[in-house]
Amino acid sequence: AIPRIGIENDQLDWSVIRTMIRFVFKDLKIEVHIHPQAELKESENQQVLAQYHSSPLGGHREINQTVKRIQTQFNWEGLADDVKEFVSKCPSCQIYKTCNRNVKKPMIISTTAMEPFEKVFIDVVGPLP
Repeated sequence: AIPRIGIENDQLDWSVIRTMIRFVFKDLKIEVHIHPQAELKESENQQVLAQYHSSPLGGHREINQTVKRIQTQFNWEGLADDVKEFVSKCPSCQIYKTCNRNVKKPMIISTTAMEPFEKVFIDVVGPLP
């Protein structure tokens, strides 16, 4: 295990370091674990979630992006589920975010005209300059 406690401001990209370490030790039968920080309390988890999602720098990003950003510094059991619950209950996201699902309206079938000008449709626009 490689501890990262006490080196919060090291400016290192730990995802690259993790990949490099795993590449170096790939042929050996060992597991490499990089522990980002000691276990957080539930209240601290909520503060981290708020910081990475709701703060001005958080930007109210989607679930996957928020999880990836949090994982650069923190990690805990059930992180993805906590982020999903937090984002789904975020008041700003509920009000201002648009639905990504494609909402299809049922097609209305009308009768077909049998003679010319039996049905006439007009688009009205105005007043124009």
